[in-house]
Amino acid sequence: MPHRNFHHHQSPVDQHDDGYKIGLSVTMKNGSDAIKAVAMYQTDYDNNEDGVAHFIEDRILKTDD
Repeated sequence: MPHRNFHHHQSPVDQHDDGYKIGLSVTMKNGSDAIKAVAMYQTDYDNNEDGVAHFIEDRILKTDD
């Protein structure tokens, strides 16, 4: 499976004093600018291209082949 690019953005969720991240926010490439501004990740795919599925496969279910 080819590697897909995802863009990580710092969000308020990243900035907790206890050092732990909570939650995970992902936006599609056709998401609104307001959501893109606060999402931790942005996919190179839109919702019609199964952007969430690509993100889950590549970031969460990723195996070291």
